Amino acid sequence: MKKIKVGKTCQFGGHTYSIKFDPGLQDDLDFGTVNSRTQEILINPVRPDSQKFEALIHEYLHISSHVFYHGEEEIMEKMIASLSEGMSQVLIGMGLELDWTEIKNK
Repeated sequence: MKKIKVGKTCQFGGHTYSIKFDPGLQDDLDFGTVNSRTQEILINPVRPDSQKFEALIHEYLHISSHVFYHGEEEIMEKMIASLSEGMSQVLIGMGLELDWTEIKNK
């Protein structure tokens, strides 16, 4: 497996988003969320690594949709869910693993 360190921040256009774990995301359906107002990506820390991987890609796609297609119809949730699941499956299948050691709780 090749480990890739998840940075504390990521850049989309001219916007910097912080990446944090949110222990408050305890619902069975809460893998992660994005808050564009505070520019935060929040990931559920108790999820298995494969679900955290998928959640990060999912939120990246939401931000990309908002930042790069602003003013046009944003990509639908079903499409984002399908794309993020497929992309994470391919990347994990290629031997990529995310290293979450730099990510702290909200």
